[in-house]
Amino acid sequence: MMTVPDSPTITGRPRVEFPATRWSLVLRFQRESSQASDRALSELCRLYWYPIYAYLRWLGAHRDEAEDLTQGYFEKLISRQLLQDLREEKGRLRTFLALTVKRFYVDQVRRQTAQRRGGRTSFVPFEIDEADERFRAEPITALTPEHQFERRWALLLLESVMKDLEREYVERGRGDLFKRIKHLVSWNANDEPQADLAKQLGMSVGALRMSILRMRKRYGQLLSEAIAQTVASPEEVDGEIAYLFSVFQRPAA
Repeated sequence: MMTVPDSPTITGRPRVEFPATRWSLVLRFQRESSQASDRALSELCRLYWYPIYAYLRWLGAHRDEAEDLTQGYFEKLISRQLLQDLREEKGRLRTFLALTVKRFYVDQVRRQTAQRRGGRTSFVPFEIDEADERFRAEPITALTPEHQFERRWALLLLESVMKDLEREYVERGRGDLFKRIKHLVSWNANDEPQADLAKQLGMSVGALRMSILRMRKRYGQLLSEAIAQTVASPEEVDGEIAYLFSVFQRPAA
């Protein structure tokens, strides 16, 4: 299981001015289509289909129903039907998705049209067997569907950032170092003995500690950049990071 870094990993970092993010691009052109915003919207759907599918399952939809609902939701999202009346959910993509998916689910259940199959266009391709297997592997908890969604959302972001970090290390020819010390990115691993690991890596303890600090710093930078893709402005990044780390403090049962 992936170690979840504590929030101090990303404190004290310099303020970064982010370019237009995927979500801010979508918001900017919420009523109009542009090549950039269309790509951003399609990318959002591709990245976050599983949290949406799982959220629908947590809300009570069975496998086939959740598949149809997920595709139906994407259809409305890509066509901008869900972007016409952005209000309180405007700031954060996470909040927007949670609110609109639930509204969409309730509306479809009321209309009893969610089980229409065979003629729906797959707006975002995904493997339903894989999705169902992943969902069945989710731990059973007492968390509400909304809290489950937020936890899955946070884990997805952290996993994505870790993959990006690994890719950078591999490209620099330091993939083995990444594999050996990635579990030390978490601040709660500071007390682990490092002398044996340093010896195995042919490094001094001081050099190992510096490598760990550099990895933590880069992880924090990548996490900030990933979060910036899901909020409307750079000023919201720190608050969103703090909130996402807080979801792991909630008791799971």
